[in-house]
Amino acid sequence: SQLHSSALPIYSCTPSVRFRRLTNGRAARLTPLSCRMLLSRRCLASPRVLSALAAGAFGVACSAFAHERAHCQTKRGVSPAVHAELEKLRPGEAAMRRKWEEDEDKWHKLPPRAWPPYYPSADEVAMLRQRLVEHTCPSAEEIVAGGVILSKECISCAFDLATCLTFNGLDADRGLRMYIKLALDKGKDASDADGDAESMVAVGVVLLEGLGVPRDEAEGLRWLRRGAAAGSVQGEYELAVAYYTGLDEAGLECDEAQAFKYFESAASRMHTGALFMLADCLIEGTGCEKDPARAVPLLHAAAIRGHRLARAYLREWLDEDAETFNKLGLLRK
Repeated sequence: SQLHSSALPIYSCTPSVRFRRLTNGRAARLTPLSCRMLLSRRCLASPRVLSALAAGAFGVACSAFAHERAHCQTKRGVSPAVHAELEKLRPGEAAMRRKWEEDEDKWHKLPPRAWPPYYPSADEVAMLRQRLVEHTCPSAEEIVAGGVILSKECISCAFDLATCLTFNGLDADRGLRMYIKLALDKGKDASDADGDAESMVAVGVVLLEGLGVPRDEAEGLRWLRRGAAAGSVQGEYELAVAYYTGLDEAGLECDEAQAFKYFESAASRMHTGALFMLADCLIEGTGCEKDPARAVPLLHAAAIRGHRLARAYLREWLDEDAETFNKLGLLRK
């Protein structure tokens, strides 16, 4: 991530409780659908974290989560293959750890979500409307009314305004209708012949989460499928999350193999949250055969893009590796 519902449903399509997550993007920014699972399977949610989540205090929950993880480190074991992959990180390890420590002072200043990538604040709505004028784009009202053909620049401006209206709770209904029009209307560019893929994903996220509008998981899932099919990497990631957790109201059962498939596809396009989740699946054998050695470079790729949980995994694994191979006298001096 990268929360879907403050009700915090528990999914148990495996014996372990599915309170993991899917913190996507830079630092601790949460992605759509990420409220369901903040904690790894072996470090279950404490009352402190759950109470913060139930109250909607996402920032507090992340802080509590980091505190709890300090007392809940997992020993994953270090096979020779994993050791070989971790050894590749040793030359730059000291600088890497220093950078991560410096970043810890900055994560709380970031927007609460990793997607959409631009998360305008509520006081930017006038500026965003002015951008439409400056680029000679139709107004928000004209876009909602339909019958206009938008350039890529106008689609981008309109998308940002819809995000501001919806995700800040200013006018979620209008924002959703703007997203739908962008998703359905053909743009001037030939690549937009089927509508804007990111807007399709946005419609899905808004409906799945019920952001200022009635929640509709079945319709939200349909839009996520359309967005993924239209080429949105975020759409693939959100669809992977849907399969990973299951969606009761949409009648979608947890399907780990399908989740792995979509995480793998999104990770191949360097989606930060997907890189982490693919690594986690490989470590746990979720929807695939266990292959922890393959997970190491994926965790590193997510970590250098700012994924905090990937960094935590790597720190723990590097420490465990050093401890294990020091005892064996095999660690390079």
